[in-house]
Amino acid sequence: MNQTDTGSEQAWHTLSAEETARIFGADLDRGLSNKEAARRLAESGYNELQEAPPPPFWLR
Repeated sequence: MNQTDTGSEQAWHTLSAEETARIFGADLDRGLSNKEAARRLAESGYNELQEAPPPPFWLR
């Protein structure tokens, strides 16, 4: 479980879309502003998974 902005423990999968949007400061109809999206990109980077390293040679 993670903490919400109120500091209380919350199972994230139980939150409604509206509550999740409120916590993350997003608007369900308009999304993020260009300025906010650029700020989050600069702060957190791209929303992508890193590729797993290849298996060692001896396991191939």
